[in-house]
Amino acid sequence: MVVGLILFSSLVAALMTGLGLAFGMPIWAALITYAVVGSLTLLCAAAVLYARAQATSNQDCDHHKDLATV
Repeated sequence: MVVGLILFSSLVAALMTGLGLAFGMPIWAALITYAVVGSLTLLCAAAVLYARAQATSNQDCDHHKDLATV
């Protein structure tokens, strides 16, 4: 899963850097863009996956609590 997150963030960063260069962004700004966009994409994707896993885990616990009170 970690490899998938890193691959996804690298592809998004490369795409954004390529678009920036295509629109005339200087090389130094494109290199900074790659690092910033890659880091933010990795952070957001990991947070989304973690939140979904936690929500699923909490729903399972609530279901077991409901069964215990019956």
